[in-house]
Amino acid sequence: MKQYLVISVIIGWGLSLNLFAQDSTSAPNNKWLSLSAGLTLSAQFYKTNNINPRQQPFMYSISGAPALDLKGVSMPFSVMYSNQVFAFQQPFNLFGIAPKFKFGTVYLGTSSLRFSQYSLAGQRILGAGADLQFKWLRLGAIYGRLRRQVNPIGGINDPSTFLIEQESEAFNRNGYAVKIGFGKQQHYFDIIYFKAFDVIPKNFIESDWLVKPRKNVVFAIASQLKLGKKLILKNDWGVSAITRNTLSDTVEIDNAFLEKLASSILLPQLTSQVRLAGESQLKWNGKHFSPSINYKRIELDYTSLGAYYFLTDIQQFTGAFNSRLLKNKINFSASFGRQNDNLQKQRLRTSYRNIGAFNLNYTPSSVWGVQLNYSNFGITQSPLPKSLSDSTRINQVNNSLTLVPRLIIQKEKSSHTIIPMAGYSALSNLGASIGDAAANTNYNFNLSYNWQYLPAMFNLGVTPGFIVSQTQSGEFAGRGASVSLGKMISKGKFQVNYSSAYFANQFNGIDNGYTLNNSIGFSGNIPKWPSFNISAQQIINQSNNSVASQSFNEVFVNLSISFNF
Repeated sequence: MKQYLVISVIIGWGLSLNLFAQDSTSAPNNKWLSLSAGLTLSAQFYKTNNINPRQQPFMYSISGAPALDLKGVSMPFSVMYSNQVFAFQQPFNLFGIAPKFKFGTVYLGTSSLRFSQYSLAGQRILGAGADLQFKWLRLGAIYGRLRRQVNPIGGINDPSTFLIEQESEAFNRNGYAVKIGFGKQQHYFDIIYFKAFDVIPKNFIESDWLVKPRKNVVFAIASQLKLGKKLILKNDWGVSAITRNTLSDTVEIDNAFLEKLASSILLPQLTSQVRLAGESQLKWNGKHFSPSINYKRIELDYTSLGAYYFLTDIQQFTGAFNSRLLKNKINFSASFGRQNDNLQKQRLRTSYRNIGAFNLNYTPSSVWGVQLNYSNFGITQSPLPKSLSDSTRINQVNNSLTLVPRLIIQKEKSSHTIIPMAGYSALSNLGASIGDAAANTNYNFNLSYNWQYLPAMFNLGVTPGFIVSQTQSGEFAGRGASVSLGKMISKGKFQVNYSSAYFANQFNGIDNGYTLNNSIGFSGNIPKWPSFNISAQQIINQSNNSVASQSFNEVFVNLSISFNF
């Protein structure tokens, strides 16, 4: 009942914004006041057979992004209400406003600020803050709640939320950050202080909780200094003191001054640690050639509760450059260096690696071109659970090579685009030392062809391809093709899309069923009317070997309506 009440209130709020916007813009003397607003309602239906559901059977969300401009003062709002359950086992509800003035931005409600990469770095905070610039003085501050309390649910798994209890329960976490600096956007020096702490609830029983209350303090600096006309020095460093269990015993300090100083910052306990992380770059910006020297160090288990994730225990020295030649027809960048782990000397051995990467993009004309990429230390940071079955969650790549030529033939009424792509990647064993052998190697190739016929507003795409993945469990292979169709109707007011992909699977050289993915969509964008989108997708996986994969059938249906006022 509460959910439907909230939906009704938000829809009524959106309609009232529509009326207000029409009144304010229709009067010629009200140019000092303008309002733009948008409202999107979306829902998703989900059904699966033979596997554990990966999301809720029904999800909905309502989001709005109105923006009020009052005499040059921009005040964008953001609001979102959803029944989706994320990492904290709660509906995803966000309400925020960020009025922008000439001297900066004020944040009220839910906001996401970034003072530096190793202190407050994008963590959502429900509270109040500001990021201001007064000539050469830079000031920033925010205070609020980083995480809502979620009580233990008393079980290992909750089928209604699809979450593990240890990942879902949480203490109420409050925090604040302060930034003071000098300079402007291209030339500045900032000092940042960040503190976060978990609040232990009343009637707390430690044995009922799997997680432990934490406390964290971070001192950081972030700077970008111009040394002459073309030389730039960048620094981003942080020192983090974290206590991973504030219920643990304290550590006695004999020196009274040091004990008082430590207590004012973060009282040392048996679960406390101090770590350093950061990076520096010295770069020369030339017209056609820009070399740089870089150093990065992230010590083991470095943690800031103001950031989501860090890949730790890594140190690297690199030299890099990028160049632009032949009137930007050739763009080339490369980096080379040395990388090692075991910064805290807690491993039995230290691993070293020569690292390098380069990217070449050659575009001699608008008809054809080619791009070549190589990297043997590409690292992506993601707070999501790690799963080799989901390519979007792979967190470290030892070696990666990709070749992508392209050919575009443009005619008066049609166009042809041909893009072959060949790729190779070797993934390190998750959590292992950087010197260990790769545990997952992938080879893939596809040839994409797309044809557009402008008079009929029609497009056709065909992409055959194959992928081979060699893992410790065995060799997986898939060969097949995908076809896509798209058609604009009624002078572009409506669009219909359909795609189908079929891949025959193999496991250790033996046929192992197939994967079929069908999707269809219909959307409309009529002037002065709400835009909408309806889509449905079905994934069928037929497997003969349960060790390799499981047979299942999934259906997704998505609906969305957008109002613009």
